Amino acid sequence: MGLLQNGRARGFVVVGFMLVQACQGSHREVPKKREIVEQPRELSARTSDNIRVALRYAGDNDGKINDSVRLDHPDLLQAWYEGHAYSTTWVHPPAFSPLADSLYAFLQKGMYAGLYPSDYHGKQLADIRTRLQRNTFDDKDAVLWSLEDLLLTDAFVGITHDLAFGRLPRDTTTLRKDSAFTKDQYLNFLRHVCADEKTVAGFFDSLQPALRGYVELKEALGRFLDSTQFRVYTHIDYPDPDTLNFFRQMLTRLKEEGLVPDSAAAPDDSLAWVKVIKAVQKAKGLKADGIAGPMLIKTLNLTDADRFKTAAINLDRYKLLPDSSGMPKEYIWVNLPGFYLQVWRNDSLQFQSKVIVGHLATRTPVLTSKLTNFITYPVWTVPESIIFKEMLPKIKKNVGYLTAQNLVVVNDRDSVLNPFTLPWARFNKLYFPYRIRQLEGNDNSLGVIKFNFPNKYSVYLHDTNERDLFSNVSRALSHGCVRVQDWRSLAGYLVRMDSVRYPMDTIKAWIAHSVKHTVYFRDHVPLFLRYFTCDGKDGRLVFYDDIYGDDKYLAGHFFQESLH
Repeated sequence: MGLLQNGRARGFVVVGFMLVQACQGSHREVPKKREIVEQPRELSARTSDNIRVALRYAGDNDGKINDSVRLDHPDLLQAWYEGHAYSTTWVHPPAFSPLADSLYAFLQKGMYAGLYPSDYHGKQLADIRTRLQRNTFDDKDAVLWSLEDLLLTDAFVGITHDLAFGRLPRDTTTLRKDSAFTKDQYLNFLRHVCADEKTVAGFFDSLQPALRGYVELKEALGRFLDSTQFRVYTHIDYPDPDTLNFFRQMLTRLKEEGLVPDSAAAPDDSLAWVKVIKAVQKAKGLKADGIAGPMLIKTLNLTDADRFKTAAINLDRYKLLPDSSGMPKEYIWVNLPGFYLQVWRNDSLQFQSKVIVGHLATRTPVLTSKLTNFITYPVWTVPESIIFKEMLPKIKKNVGYLTAQNLVVVNDRDSVLNPFTLPWARFNKLYFPYRIRQLEGNDNSLGVIKFNFPNKYSVYLHDTNERDLFSNVSRALSHGCVRVQDWRSLAGYLVRMDSVRYPMDTIKAWIAHSVKHTVYFRDHVPLFLRYFTCDGKDGRLVFYDDIYGDDKYLAGHFFQESLH
């Protein structure tokens, strides 16, 4: 009986303990909505206590402090504030510190660094700051002071990450070895700026790339922001089967931007309209052909908000590269949407050439490699994708197509076969035991020279037998390789350090006499094929067409729409 009673007693104790624990758990401190503190000397202590409660609550609620405030880095903030007895970092109630003013000022102009203030509690911080500066009861509210301090710290962490690493996903072409700071690094950064107690601007500047392209793009973005008002213009529907509606939208849009006078009416005749369109195209830097076509309409529909987002995406693309100290002293840079190739040495542009790149169906890959050699009068082995998609249907209709295109069929022993004896009707993408090659010569698709570099895509730089295509504004036309207009300058540059073996006159003689040679140059030159849709040139933003739709994808997945 005693044992039973003792067992029951122990059971009651256990149950009672569990009830107490459950009650304590259910009464966990919840952040206050408001706490007015009349005595200034008590305000800091109450603010610190509110920070403690808010962080513990946020830790259990996925960063949420209340229905409108959510911290992005609650664990990191908990470590920081716990290590400082939950004292404030940026504010000294009832006043802001110079450091807080510095961070807030940077956030207000965050767009100048390609950032959206809304990503870092911009509107919430502005609203709270306004309330605290009214000198009413709000400036005695310990809850408001705690929220301001927490949100400033959370913003600092987010800005630090995005200035250093950007917001784009890492992929196989990312050359930076690091992709994030550790918790200890963030804590050290906070200690560093707190020790300064004046400004965060210098620290934020130190995080950003020193690459020339990044600096020029950021400067151009600044000038753009100084002059733009982010107006929303009339969207022009295109194509629009209602011709009258199209002209009405077009005229309204041109008036909004001051491209035609407000009093302008629709031109009475087509010649007058062509004159108007040519003037608009010239103002927009487009080919002035007088046709209100897709390129003009796309340009007119592009808003300043779109332009800012494009610039921001491209600033972040630079953050996937190593900083200036990690980039090679000499390299070749091909910007696919810009349709240009540049050769850089010691941060100085040596020369630039137009290029033709892959069209959307056969895009040129983004990659990093090194040029190893070039071949004069190369033979082109046709990729299977081109054989099956383009050539095989034509050959089946007329085997003479091969001869007309200077193509030969070879077997696995490199023996040239008679194409008229082959059973072409039996061949398909699952069965084709041969290779097709285009013999060297001026009619060869590779032109008279091919520049080789290791890559898994079987692409290369080369000349072309369609040199008139370099006059096109849009040059996404190839099967994936990069056609170089000024291949002579590129070849001469690559052998300039080995002029004894390969004097340029000799190379010119080989080409003049249709001689095939492989030239291995002493120093392999790094090559970057990259996708940048915006540059900074002469202090202004220059935009290129998003030929593969990469910007559209990134804008929808990694960048917020709000500019506030």
